[in-house]
Amino acid sequence: ALALALALALALLALPVSAGSPPGPEEQLAAAAPRWGWRNVSCPACRVLFGALDLALQLEPNVARVGRVASRLCQELRLARPPVCRQAVQLFQGDVVAAWARSVLRPPEACGLLLGPRCGHWDILGDWNLSLPAAPKPPVRP
Repeated sequence: ALALALALALALLALPVSAGSPPGPEEQLAAAAPRWGWRNVSCPACRVLFGALDLALQLEPNVARVGRVASRLCQELRLARPPVCRQAVQLFQGDVVAAWARSVLRPPEACGLLLGPRCGHWDILGDWNLSLPAAPKPPVRP
């Protein structure tokens, strides 16, 4: 349900509105489906998508549930063929969820990484914060 809602929101953001009676959400989603892929996701849609993902992982970092949602989103947005979506998510879901849950990468930075500088700033060479544990330092040995 979450995947369908996000896909519908993305479709509504990307589709132009006609002067006549607007088509229903099902028609809009069906019309947008062949055009989806990372290259034609708008910047606001990317930020909404990654914002929702970030919030969902903060609220419930359940690997299996996130994997199901990711697989469904991949298929709904036609980012790859359904078998590729399922297998990629199955293979990488644990690592991706763990990395994303611990990541400090915010939606504008993720979208800048995926869609380019027009959508956000991501600089791999920028300053990184590194927090060290409060363990005592080992003694210095000459």
